[in-house]
Amino acid sequence: MRIRGTHNSRRRIWRAIPSVLLLFIATASYALAEDYQLLRIAGQPVSWRLPDKGHLELTYAIVQDEVAFDGAVNCGRMHSFHDLLKASGLNEGDLTRALEQAFARWQSVINVTFVAATPGETPQIVLGAQSSPIGTAFTNVRLLQSDSSTRTQIVGGAICLNPERHWKVGFDGNLSSFDLEHVFTHEIGHILGLDHPGARGHVMAFRYLETNTALSEGDIAGAVHIYGPRSQTVVSSARRTARFAHRAAAGQAGPEMNNR
Repeated sequence: MRIRGTHNSRRRIWRAIPSVLLLFIATASYALAEDYQLLRIAGQPVSWRLPDKGHLELTYAIVQDEVAFDGAVNCGRMHSFHDLLKASGLNEGDLTRALEQAFARWQSVINVTFVAATPGETPQIVLGAQSSPIGTAFTNVRLLQSDSSTRTQIVGGAICLNPERHWKVGFDGNLSSFDLEHVFTHEIGHILGLDHPGARGHVMAFRYLETNTALSEGDIAGAVHIYGPRSQTVVSSARRTARFAHRAAAGQAGPEMNNR
């Protein structure tokens, strides 16, 4: 199966993100705060557009077959997580819980909700295993070309994991094996428009460390800067309730996570 369509629109372009860690975008500018950095591409910060009602809903899907995205720099070809999970002794339940908990971390503090795409619906975010393994994990965003001098709009994204790395659920001190929830949380931060603030101290840091069991104050401040704090009003809709359920998932210096 190949996902195409809007990826070839003349007004939409794919751009790579420095994902779980190491290589920074050459055109990026880092000058906001010590505790967070906004992701900038071609000198402009990038983010999803908040609707007038102030609450953003993003749909996601895990790929089940081989998929390809024409023009994507990262995550251009992905496939199911099946072999990745089998090689690491994990199952689909482990993956689902880790991903949902990673989404829950972010949506608990900002006006964004993540929901699983319904059958036949084109998801805004897709996740899968790399077909050409490299690094640890990568993120890619699709941007809407604009004449705006202040911000570029994200209209789609992809997260892909290296199936040749060893993956796990939870921290155990082994920094050559990567916790799914932590890595997903970091990559989702890029999808939202956050960059690396430094080497340590935050989930968005560019070094894999098993020290942050929750978003840091800097991680939260960056996301709130873009999307605003989570409204106290419960956003309830049959669509969201039926399609997303929270499930709980389960320090020393570690390797840089070699992502772009």
